[in-house]
Amino acid sequence: MRLPAVIGFLTLASSAIAEVPNVVTDIAPVHSLVSQVMGKLGEPVLLLDQGSDPHHFQMRPSQARALANADLIFWIGDELTPWLDRAIEGGASHDHAIALLEAPETRVRQFNEGHSEGTDHDHHGHDPHAWLDTQNAALWLGIIAQKLSAADPGNAETYAVNAGIARAETDDITSYLHSTLAPAKELPIIVLHDAYGYFADQFDLTVVGAVREGDATAPGAAHLNALQTLIDSGSVACVFREPQHSAAMLEAIVADNQIHIGTLDPSGAMIEPGPGFYNALMTGLADAISRCAIED
Repeated sequence: MRLPAVIGFLTLASSAIAEVPNVVTDIAPVHSLVSQVMGKLGEPVLLLDQGSDPHHFQMRPSQARALANADLIFWIGDELTPWLDRAIEGGASHDHAIALLEAPETRVRQFNEGHSEGTDHDHHGHDPHAWLDTQNAALWLGIIAQKLSAADPGNAETYAVNAGIARAETDDITSYLHSTLAPAKELPIIVLHDAYGYFADQFDLTVVGAVREGDATAPGAAHLNALQTLIDSGSVACVFREPQHSAAMLEAIVADNQIHIGTLDPSGAMIEPGPGFYNALMTGLADAISRCAIED
């Protein structure tokens, strides 16, 4: 006698599950934020494999299908992944793509905005590494929840609650970062590529140069000589390599100087993607720079 009611319940449950949007994300930091908001309701697709070059990426057929079938696409913007812009423009999901760098109130900076002293950088335009500002991440969590709720009103409360929890965790991480990085504020450092402006701005770090001017830019001889002059003068406390890139040029300009060489991972190439990725990424950066301060 109760079978129809059970069948009705299962039908409603299946309907609720079916309403959860198909979501695609570009890079692991965005995937992590979206994963936190979606929680147990679903898992977004991550397009870029860890360690992939965001500027020159070839989608596999399965990824192209996921993009074509997406109800929502969360991505940084064409400053980071121009190939994805072209794919979105030519697809049916164009109206459902949210470029987070263009979201209202997002903190957007220009490349080399006050942190590359004494070098010959010529890399201009918007810096796409905006996920390295935790205030942007907190803002985006709310935007992600709003967009998911609009596409899936039945689960709006869950998205809102998850976003609230994630924002509270981001606030805690921000406090940790300020505390951990406080001893390193006055230390002049050189990084492998010009990706840390947001992080340096938020936590008052002193980045005096970058070996590479951008993700896809090779340094010139004059630029490398300027960096080596800085190091030889004793004006640099630490230099930082990145795990997915060769450190040969960095080690060459350090030469025989006794200087701390650390590792920073701005895209989290060595971190497992998922909800915990973003916090692990940010604390990893702070811990690496903090070790420089301790050993300096």
